[in-house]
Amino acid sequence: MSLEDIPIKTPTTGGISEFIQNEYKSLTGATYLSTGGPVWTMAWALAAIYVLLYRFGTWAFNQIFWSSADPSNKKERGSEYGMSQGTGQKAVLEVVGGGGTPAATLPSGTLVQSVEGGYLYRTTSEATVTGGGSVTVQIQSDLPGEEYSTAGGSNSVQLVAPLAGIPNILFATLLVTPGIDTEEDEDYFTRIYSRMIRQPQGGSPGDYFLWATEVGGIIDIVIYIDAAGEIDVYPIADGTNGSDKIPSGAEITAVAASIDTSGQFVYMDRRPRDADITVQTIGLDHFEIRLQGFTSNGGTGTQQTAIEEGILEYMGSLRPSNPALGRVGDITEVNANIIFSIVNTVTLAAGFTVDNVITNYDNAGTPILVNPKRALGVAKIAHFDGLIIES
Repeated sequence: MSLEDIPIKTPTTGGISEFIQNEYKSLTGATYLSTGGPVWTMAWALAAIYVLLYRFGTWAFNQIFWSSADPSNKKERGSEYGMSQGTGQKAVLEVVGGGGTPAATLPSGTLVQSVEGGYLYRTTSEATVTGGGSVTVQIQSDLPGEEYSTAGGSNSVQLVAPLAGIPNILFATLLVTPGIDTEEDEDYFTRIYSRMIRQPQGGSPGDYFLWATEVGGIIDIVIYIDAAGEIDVYPIADGTNGSDKIPSGAEITAVAASIDTSGQFVYMDRRPRDADITVQTIGLDHFEIRLQGFTSNGGTGTQQTAIEEGILEYMGSLRPSNPALGRVGDITEVNANIIFSIVNTVTLAAGFTVDNVITNYDNAGTPILVNPKRALGVAKIAHFDGLIIES
């Protein structure tokens, strides 16, 4: 027996049963099969089995292709390339409290909770209240995530269960280790697919992109290779605005390590032997947007927020000219006309327009009008300094 379109189109159970009955009729010359009879019953019983086998075959066929594979098998494909899904990083804060009883002990593993967000942390070591009644201790978040990276005197945590002699409220004064979000499946799959279509080429710009973006929180790079063979790599972190996209020192170090080795070996198995590579911090080109006639023409805080979000999304997509990675054309320029369009889209939907939209580039404190475009500088990404509402 053969079925058409295997294994693309799955037939129905009734269709398979009818197919079997017709095959029986053609082979035996029978013209009628009674409902509930032995052949009819056997046809339906076989159809129930065949349709399951057919569906399994179609599922197995789909796993061959990346676009139709199940998430679990996409992750297996990633492991074949030695690419692990980012597990994130737990935040570590240093907290300080006063008013305790001297010599009282704060045990390691004590559970504390942020007052505002309700995030849970645990003390990483035992701490003793000083003679002045203060106690200083480091706490680690229970889960990985950027939202745990709060630091500063105004951010407070409290003991989940009060302890005798220990201040109930502690203030976070230092971010020791930033929290990093667990990598989402779709972000992980994007990295795997990028690796599939960009095969290693012994140190090509694409290789450096792949190696750098294996580091959690790094989404892109800028790379420059000079005539002497020196290579400068500028990682770009995940973030909203330009300053948010500047990697931390720990991320810079992790990118350099990822370029050297895949992590599966104790020796350098990636960086070409003679390559002189420096991983550096990306710079910023600052831009401000002035809206004339916004408030007087009916603009509100809601529209202002929508405009800011649109501009942030636009500027966040821009990159300096980098032909080695295909960064050419519109993506390399801040375009005042596009910014005007973003503003106009929001205001027209709200039933008003502004008198003028001015885009300025900040040149060491001196604003320079962008008219109509300005290319991003070498190793620079765009930073939106904000909207200035003039009326």
